[in-house]
Amino acid sequence: MKDWKMILGVVLGAVILVGVMVWGLSKMSGEQGGLNVEVDQLVDGAGWVTGGENYQVTVVEFADLQCSACKQAEPVAEELRQMDGVRYVYRHLPLSTIHKNTWRAARVAEAAKVMEKGWEMVELLFEKQEEWAETGSFDKKAMDYAIELGLEGGKFEELYNSKEVEDQIVKDNTLANELRLGGTPTFFVEGEQVASSFVLTRVREILESN
Repeated sequence: MKDWKMILGVVLGAVILVGVMVWGLSKMSGEQGGLNVEVDQLVDGAGWVTGGENYQVTVVEFADLQCSACKQAEPVAEELRQMDGVRYVYRHLPLSTIHKNTWRAARVAEAAKVMEKGWEMVELLFEKQEEWAETGSFDKKAMDYAIELGLEGGKFEELYNSKEVEDQIVKDNTLANELRLGGTPTFFVEGEQVASSFVLTRVREILESN
């Protein structure tokens, strides 16, 4: 009987130990992605920045407009853009090896930004993602979206095909490659990589501590 109690105690102890280890690992991989980067490096050269000068925390998101996970995370990004004390920075990471129209979608967003409809276009592209993601007539879709937002077609087309727009996407993509980012969305809160499901929690913690 004593032997059985001893064996049972050892088994239960092992189960508890494994459970604690699994919980700890899931906590680490869930809240943090392992990267810590200087905020200035993440923000330098960024074209999409909200929050003004009176911010307490900086959040940087690398996103792919054709990425379904980025679409799911868009409500988080939208809330961040509206939060007091938060500087939100959006950067392009078009995964063009798996998403055929993502680079062109980034150009659409950049062109709209120059025409002061950038965020509206990002929201529209996510909303209609299934409509344009695999289309073979993307340029026509892009023009339809521009007109829907009230943008002048000729100017939009000029910007869409411009070096100015292309250079901004290349700049963002180059930084993502330097950081060896392999997936989207990738969020950084004060330079610390944080999973999208924990971003708002981490931001609120920092704001409440200040």
